[in-house]
Amino acid sequence: MKLYSSETVFIPVRDNRQLEVLIVRSNEQYRKRPSVSEDSASPQDKIPGEAPFRHDKPEERSIGILWLHGGGYRIGFPKMIYMAAGLELVRNFPVTLFVPRYRLSGEAPYPAALEDAYDTLLYMKENSRALDIRRSQLMVGGESAGGGLTAALCMLARDKKEVNIAYQMPLYPMLDDRDTNSNADNAGIFWNTRKNRAAWKQYLGALYPAA
Repeated sequence: MKLYSSETVFIPVRDNRQLEVLIVRSNEQYRKRPSVSEDSASPQDKIPGEAPFRHDKPEERSIGILWLHGGGYRIGFPKMIYMAAGLELVRNFPVTLFVPRYRLSGEAPYPAALEDAYDTLLYMKENSRALDIRRSQLMVGGESAGGGLTAALCMLARDKKEVNIAYQMPLYPMLDDRDTNSNADNAGIFWNTRKNRAAWKQYLGALYPAA
């Protein structure tokens, strides 16, 4: 049996938009189905990304993880998950990843990406039963810019008090646009001071530079 399956769906978000979300679902929780019900929802009641089976007991459902890709807020796409650390979670644990194609800074600066991440989180919470994930154990993670969005999203969720996040995993997060002594003259090939400043400037727009 394959370790995971995936599908791309479009979910309704603010401003009457449809947001693309890649769902990568571990098949581990479906190998043994002690309390699983077949999907009995009528077509009009179905939601995007609905799980093939629904566990009746919440503790048997998957852990839902909102994963945010990297790319300096400027580039990137959901299928980067296939070469990211988040995929190891699906390979080794009964989890379901939700990877949104959040708006990049070239299309819309802050807070567009954060809004897309939050709307995905709300979709996970509000449809947890149909998605077969545990509403009480939602997790957020990401790498680089996705790590920065992870931290920002957790603070936003804390302030709004609409969704409880059980755990966050920001990996080498892109958190602060201000230079430090160690990165002020970085001349690396893949990422350097010039690229870092350009990425922050595009992402923050009129808010750059920070005071």
